Amino acid sequence: NIATEPGFFLLVSLIVALLAVTIFRLGIDLTHLLLRTRTVSKASRAFSGLTSVFFVMFAGTWYMIPWIMGKASTFFYPEPTRAIPGTITEIPFFSFLVADIHAHVWGMLSGVLILIILAILWHDDEAGLTFKNHYLYALAFVLGVAYMVNSWDAITLGVLSIVIIALKYRSRFGYLRLAIASILLAASSYAIALPLSIFNSSPINGIGFVHNRSSFPEWV
Repeated sequence: NIATEPGFFLLVSLIVALLAVTIFRLGIDLTHLLLRTRTVSKASRAFSGLTSVFFVMFAGTWYMIPWIMGKASTFFYPEPTRAIPGTITEIPFFSFLVADIHAHVWGMLSGVLILIILAILWHDDEAGLTFKNHYLYALAFVLGVAYMVNSWDAITLGVLSIVIIALKYRSRFGYLRLAIASILLAASSYAIALPLSIFNSSPINGIGFVHNRSSFPEWV
């Protein structure tokens, strides 16, 4: 039995470790993909993996640039998470530092898992665009979980999944089959999350405009 407080911090540490290991591996796979070769030196593999972990998990926002240039007089560690006035620009390292396990942290796990599935699907030349493709079932399930954790993640990751599927199969199958596969993937994902959509009561519903929003040039 683990007490509540140690168990909480153990959970945060586990999330950090899982993300670091999987992102390290994804960085290596991306190197293989970009170089179009299956043989990469150990040094290159280590460099690509460590670089991926740094930029995804530990690199901050552009707030450090004005601070280095002397335009920011002080540096308090939460300040990069408010680099844009009126907007939360939280970064993974800050979430880990304050032991935050809100939806955006759990969403990183589902996001990395979807990227792993897409990477394996891309490298598997025998996987066709059929009902026998078990990668598509895994994608539908994890996208459904992503919707339940943080609904916006399901939209962005869903679009990414459809783009990767289209790029992989565009030369082997027609647009109609790609469209049908995309619709089935979206419908299956929503079916996974449907019980939560029906029975969960969110304090804020719908999509609309924020009245006190940040200016667009600051986003650019």
